[in-house]
Amino acid sequence: MLRNIVIVSDWCYVYGGASDVAINSAVELTNDYNVYFFSAIAPIDHRLIDAGVHVVCLGKKDILNDPN
Repeated sequence: MLRNIVIVSDWCYVYGGASDVAINSAVELTNDYNVYFFSAIAPIDHRLIDAGVHVVCLGKKDILNDPN
């Protein structure tokens, strides 16, 4: 029986240590779990797609690059 894991991160790509750990964890956990990766800022790291992680990306901009 596969269990579900949800990982929440600001970025869908490596942008510092926290997002690197989140992405690497998501990729590694796909061996034993259904992994859902929820994030706000695109682009999506190709490793997430290749590993079969279910990615939900809102496609928002980070606060420093938001024109609003």
